[in-house]
Amino acid sequence: MVLALLMVLALLPVPRAEAAAMRQGSRGSDVRYLQMNLIGLGYLEDDADSSFGPMTTAAVKAFQADFGLQVDGVAGQATQTAVRNAMVRLQVELKKMGYAPGSADGHYGDKTKAAVMAFQRDRGLSKTGVADKTTRNAVDELSGGMRAYSAIPKGSSGTQVRYLQQALIGLGFLSGSADGIYGSKTEAAVRSFQSAYGLAVDGSAGRNTMTSLKNTVVALQSDLARKGYPSGTINGVYGDGTRSAVKSYQRYVGITANGVAGPSTMRKLYGYAMGGNDAAEEKT
Repeated sequence: MVLALLMVLALLPVPRAEAAAMRQGSRGSDVRYLQMNLIGLGYLEDDADSSFGPMTTAAVKAFQADFGLQVDGVAGQATQTAVRNAMVRLQVELKKMGYAPGSADGHYGDKTKAAVMAFQRDRGLSKTGVADKTTRNAVDELSGGMRAYSAIPKGSSGTQVRYLQQALIGLGFLSGSADGIYGSKTEAAVRSFQSAYGLAVDGSAGRNTMTSLKNTVVALQSDLARKGYPSGTINGVYGDGTRSAVKSYQRYVGITANGVAGPSTMRKLYGYAMGGNDAAEEKT
């Protein structure tokens, strides 16, 4: 059983360790994967030719602008992660709705294109197979759990604030408990998350921040499930099931099993760490 699990793990695609920034002039398979996802998300109308040219630069800039990232046309770690996580969440949501996008691996291929087309057909949208803004908005309307594309003002309280706090705690940006009140500690944690993930740092859980946060948790839940550590419903809510799955994975890789996917856990899972705070892990 252990041998079989190791063989499965070896086949699972994950982001490359400390992925190098890609920019105009870059070439190779990483550029091709980036282009495929940009095509699938409606930002690039071109072939995935493995060559990072002017059209790819423009597509990266458009994606960065829509997702609140620094708009420079360079696909650094934050942009690469955001593109992959957006594709993973699209695949997860399509699968939850009964479509068949294949594995939620963050790669836009024929199965994902066919699933998008089937969704578009059922929703009365143009059957392009491209998950453009209109299609993604239609998908998000049916998405449960923590809301993406919806801002939470400072000073707010309630379930969505608690989901926000749970995610920040679970990713190592906030210590303590989720009390459902958007106070100064939550604002500081939001700022830390925004800084780590390349977003505009203002401490406000706006549309881009909430989308990035949900995409990150959904991708984490999906990747853990594919490695044999299911968290239950993959919905972007960092609840008991996700903490339990993270703990199981942490035990397997030999790090402190506290249920928080901070830097040490992310590095084991992906080969790189997107922010978080190891000290927060110890306090949680």
